[in-house]
Amino acid sequence: MATPDSRLPKPAKAVSFPGERLDSWKDIARYLNRDVRTVQRWEESSGLPVHRRAPGRLKGNPVYAYKSELETWLRQTPPPAVETEAEPSPAVNTFRKRSRVLWVAVMVLLLAAGGATVWRFVRRQPSVHPLRVVRLTSYPGQERHPAFSPDGKQIAFAWDGAKQDNFDIYVKLLDGGEPLRLTTGPTTEGWPAWSPDGRLIAFWRFVRDTPYVDVLTVPALGGAERKILQFRCPVQSQEKFPGLSWMPDGKWIITPYATASDAPAGLALASIETLEIRPLTRPRADTTGDCCPAISPNGRKLAFLRAEGRTPNIFILPLGPDYRPAAEPTQLTRESSGAANPMWTGDGREVLYVAIRDGVRTLFRVPQDASRPASPVESMGPTGIHWAISTRGDRLAYADAGTSPGIWRVELPGGNSLSRVLPSSTADIAPEIAPDGKRIAFVSDRARGWRVWISGSDGANAFDIASAYGLYQGQARWSPDGSQIVFECRNEGNDDVCAMPAGGGVTRRLTRHPARDCFPSWSRDGRWIYFSSNRSGSLQVWKAPADGTETGAVQLTKGGGISPVESVDGTTVYFARQGPSASIWKVLVGGGEESQVGDFRVNGRRSLNFAVGAQGIYYASSSDPLHWFELWLYRFSTGKPERIRRIEKMFWQGLSVSPDDGWLLFVAAENGSGDLQMVENFR
Repeated sequence: MATPDSRLPKPAKAVSFPGERLDSWKDIARYLNRDVRTVQRWEESSGLPVHRRAPGRLKGNPVYAYKSELETWLRQTPPPAVETEAEPSPAVNTFRKRSRVLWVAVMVLLLAAGGATVWRFVRRQPSVHPLRVVRLTSYPGQERHPAFSPDGKQIAFAWDGAKQDNFDIYVKLLDGGEPLRLTTGPTTEGWPAWSPDGRLIAFWRFVRDTPYVDVLTVPALGGAERKILQFRCPVQSQEKFPGLSWMPDGKWIITPYATASDAPAGLALASIETLEIRPLTRPRADTTGDCCPAISPNGRKLAFLRAEGRTPNIFILPLGPDYRPAAEPTQLTRESSGAANPMWTGDGREVLYVAIRDGVRTLFRVPQDASRPASPVESMGPTGIHWAISTRGDRLAYADAGTSPGIWRVELPGGNSLSRVLPSSTADIAPEIAPDGKRIAFVSDRARGWRVWISGSDGANAFDIASAYGLYQGQARWSPDGSQIVFECRNEGNDDVCAMPAGGGVTRRLTRHPARDCFPSWSRDGRWIYFSSNRSGSLQVWKAPADGTETGAVQLTKGGGISPVESVDGTTVYFARQGPSASIWKVLVGGGEESQVGDFRVNGRRSLNFAVGAQGIYYASSSDPLHWFELWLYRFSTGKPERIRRIEKMFWQGLSVSPDDGWLLFVAAENGSGDLQMVENFR
């Protein structure tokens, strides 16, 4: 249990001094000198900060507002938005006319007396301060998932500690001082979110060796934890389903929620009082689910990520006064490489998000009603992730993640020589060595969208082989003779398997099933394409004729399987099966009994981190892939794993072995500082 730190201020509470709160639409309208219909329209279209009482507690007036918040909104709202309302009474018009006459007379006298400087002062606009980036933390290890307190004076975050052994939740003052540790859980914790009154922090905790996630709360000054709910999260999606968001009344938390291990997670409301779970979204079974909820300041619109196919984009769900969906979600963004991290601006008019365009991670803004296309705000380079925005909307925070992932080469058997292949500032992942050992196929975002590229084994002469086909292409594999490439392709929003000549040419679509077909590879004789598909209800290993005769597709597994690869002798198919960590399994090429290979585990958060060679199965494993990983060989002749070497880098997606088992390619990124940064004077 944490001990309160005297250097930390008391948690922010809702303002409640006499006369501050307005308890009805009529009071709010009177305070703003407008009619009720006008202020209700402002709340709907311009984010007027009006609060609603919790569902079930709607006796009397259902809304309230604070004068200080209304004044802040008035200062931030451009004059045309607040001056196009109902005509004032004749008495008010008369008063304004007289006031203008008096004001003009005064200004004439001032100018006549040499008071031009006063006129310039009156007309001068408020000074605009430039953006300023300051470092919030500089601790050893990694800090991530920042969240501003409601009063903007503190930051909550996850840190793996001085020993870099486990991520726990901490808070610290923005002005300095040591952090206060709030949790001491045995497993990874993250995604803290402050309650609107500043008293509680909600967060995630992964349950060790299970696909379950706990959502808990803890007092912001330290104290006993309270579990709100536990849900089953698909293990392969744990990194893709983050985020919590509090409703403005502080009674409900929005969280991803799934009831079955193979079901995509939707979003749900969880009551912190009764622990009631109320579903909000129900994604289709062929999607990877919904995540990253962000509620608008007035609690009437929910922004979130939905991955239809494998590319997430932002959707908006309108909510009624009782927090129930008022309509179906509508898509707000259409980023070809995917959007991330939705956040509302302080006035509720726009949504901020992060996307990668032309290889650069960039912050964008888009009107919540999509009335204008998204536009870039500030490019923070390729290092900023896990963004947060303050309640006022004038500060941003993010984590320094390090460099983009790149492809590296290590010589075998000793693993003594290590070198970077294809150095670039963009992300290169999922390498695959050609059968002749002279070429590499890989996936890169160096052009707009993820595409398949080919280069020499030294990274020279890289070119995009399928630039004309779709904005998303995934894992690529060579045909046995090296003349063809099979890869994941997205056609009309559906993930399929495609093939084309390795030198470029006409793309052939090999699968047309409405289900997701992914992770393709060739059989050693070139007659079959292996792939994973959820056409039977969950991801299983299938094979289909390489000529595209999809009616000949055969399901090989029943217990689940991804990333199938045939053995060198063409008798066995090896594949990964996701669990608390990934294990490698095998089945005969004609189907039959599925059996586990050894008792080793592959990094469970990636699906392409093993390669089948003549000597055995090469794989990557780590208990802390953000900082290091190890390369191993499970040798067929002994049935035992052998350690090749340890790599002090952040592990990413992809592993490939040369035809002679002489060298490996893997994907890694240089670790960033892991520190939190803050952007001040954001507008």
